[in-house]
Amino acid sequence: MFSRDGSKSHAEIYTHVWLLGLKGSRWSLLKNIGAWDIVKAQIVDVNGDGLDEVMLSGSGGNGLGYYEGVLYSLKGNRLDKLYHNVGHGNWVQGFHPDYKQNILERLYTVSFTSPDSAGIRALVEQQDLLMGSRISNDPETAPTEQFEEKGMKYITTRFHLQNGHYRPIPHSASTTAKPVKMDTIIDASVRISVPLGNDDK
Repeated sequence: MFSRDGSKSHAEIYTHVWLLGLKGSRWSLLKNIGAWDIVKAQIVDVNGDGLDEVMLSGSGGNGLGYYEGVLYSLKGNRLDKLYHNVGHGNWVQGFHPDYKQNILERLYTVSFTSPDSAGIRALVEQQDLLMGSRISNDPETAPTEQFEEKGMKYITTRFHLQNGHYRPIPHSASTTAKPVKMDTIIDASVRISVPLGNDDK
């Protein structure tokens, strides 16, 4: 279930994702599994067992831009995390460790391939990296004036499902100057929600 608390501010994170349980004829809240400003869901059966997994991609922040993606499976009352990523915006003002590698912004796009002969889908992760360097150490300087942007690069990696978790396939990562078109990779049976947040309820 997605819920939006209209009384909360952007800084307080106003979109939450809840796991519901049905007991008899009544639904109850079991667990809060995500809290972002804006969130999108992908519903997909990744291992051909007839049970759907859910990929949640969220973003938000106030003075600290963040981006997160997490893939959950649910069997019985057990909630397992199959994959996770965390990114950030270039307005975090130099506090993120990526800045030591001249990475100003790290965003993720995640997709799934069509099932193989065993019904297993590979996961495809694309990192969008805004490269640059810091040009000011003055904490009073605005973020756009602290860094010099030096262009984009994209790292696309394939993951396979191994022992209940998606793990990178060795030597599958490729770096390109332009993004890979993810819509040519994703299978049409994967269901994707519109982004929820802002004025969505």
